[in-house]
Amino acid sequence: MRKVLISALVTALVAGLSPLPVFAGDTVQSGQGATFVSVSPVEAKELIETREGLQLVDVRTRQEYSGGALPGSALVTYNSWSPKSFLKDMQGFDRKRPVLLVCAVGGRSWAAASLLSRNGFTEIYNLNGGLQAWQQQRVPLPAGTPAAVR
Repeated sequence: MRKVLISALVTALVAGLSPLPVFAGDTVQSGQGATFVSVSPVEAKELIETREGLQLVDVRTRQEYSGGALPGSALVTYNSWSPKSFLKDMQGFDRKRPVLLVCAVGGRSWAAASLLSRNGFTEIYNLNGGLQAWQQQRVPLPAGTPAAVR
């Protein structure tokens, strides 16, 4: 009985610490007052094609990236165990220009967006569902590359 109670307590604690699901169009506010928006694949495609100065960042591993990526995206791997390394790698990006973060299914890019929103980046977008959602929804690749990539 005690093991069951401990297991239930741990499960409840973990569920309480996990971020709520984010859906396309949701705005997430970090503890520092900055925000980021989770966008659908169609909205992301439109951002890439029309948003002046957009910085498109793929946060997957080099191996994942080499298997296929959005045209014009820059690889800056995000590892949850090394957020300082990610921030260091993002130093070359303009904090005042918009950033669209992508990954495989949306989790790493969500975590990276949250981190950037707490560290001075002002306009951040997360591809909800990641490249997997992009493929599942059969969204065509963007026409051209972002207006300005790093």
